[in-house]
Order: sequence, then C-alpha cells, then structure tokens
Amino acid sequence: YTVAATAPCTVDAVSTVSVTEQAQPDAGTNGTLTICSGSTVTSGSLFAALGGSPDAGGTWSPAFAGAGTYTYTVA
Repeated sequence: YTVAATAPCTVDAVSTVSVTEQAQPDAGTNGTLTICSGSTVTSGSLFAALGGSPDAGGTWSPAFAGAGTYTYTVA
C-alpha cells in the first residue's frame, strides 16, 4: 500500500502485507462401521472407518455409545 507524498515531503509512505496459504483441514469421507449389539464404538474404530485421508487430532461427537451417527471434526 502506498501513500503518495505531498509537498513539501518527497518520500512516499509504503506498507506491505504478506499472505501465506494454509492447507485446509481434512476430516476424511463418510464411512460405515458395523458393531455387535450392546457394543460401544471407540475413537480408533470410528477413525478407521473414515474414508480418504483424514487428519488426526480431530474430535468426535456425540459421546461414544452404541449404534448411531458420529461426526468427526477437524479444526
């Protein structure tokens, strides 16, 4: 960004902004997991059921229980 000098000044004022790109998080793709009746899912079993190349370190919701729909979120 440049601001032109006005008389009697002769030197313009200049500022710069550097922009860097950060990779988007990847939560993988939808998957399917079959468990036995009365079993509880685990983070590991759910993560293994995701497709694609999900980033580690995300969070699961809701709390682990039996059959249901679980969502993996990567910040």
